Parts: sequence; C-alpha cells; structure tokens
Amino acid sequence: MKKGNPNTNNLYYLARFRSTHSQCSNNTPRMLAVRVDLRLPEGYCVDDNKAIESFTLAIKSQLVALFKRKKKNNPGKQIHDSGLYYIWVRENNQCGEKIHYHALLMFNKDSF
Repeated sequence: MKKGNPNTNNLYYLARFRSTHSQCSNNTPRMLAVRVDLRLPEGYCVDDNKAIESFTLAIKSQLVALFKRKKKNNPGKQIHDSGLYYIWVRENNQCGEKIHYHALLMFNKDSF
C-alpha cells in the first residue's frame, strides 16, 4: 500500500475491519460491539502505541479472570466464554498535541 493516498489507506482499513468482524462473527453466535474513546492526559507524550497495547492486554486479562471466576462460582452450568476482537485508530488534533484513540471492542453477547 502506498502511504499518503487516503483512498488506498481507507480500503486497507476497511478490509482489516471486515476481517476482524468476520472472525468475531464466525466464532460467536451473537456479537456485542462497544465503542470506546481513550484520551490521554494533557501534555502526555506518545511516540508509539504502547497505550492501546496495554489497554487491550488489560481487557484480555480481565476477561480471563472473569470467566474463570464464573466457572468456579457456577459449577455444572454452561458458561459462555468470550475472547476480545478489536479494531482501533489513533488520532491527534490539528496541532498534533492531543493524541487519542478510538476503539471498537467486540465480544460474545451471550457472555454478557
């Protein structure tokens, strides 16, 4: 993909979104999608995507703990597990100072 061409980049992102959405749809009978906006504190300097990586790792570990607890507290009952499927974009304002993320988190709706 050529960088700098918005039409090409948009097609790339659209294809990635469709791929992630399809993976979630194929692995879960019903989908719950939640949009999240993550804003960093004023003056916080970000040169990489460690903030969003930390966020998704934290969500994944919380899901593991949640379903482990549900299985322990409800022996013999069917517990619907859910992985985390997500897409995100990083944006900044026109001055390039206020970096923030938009994320779409997708889960198995039967889990919640």
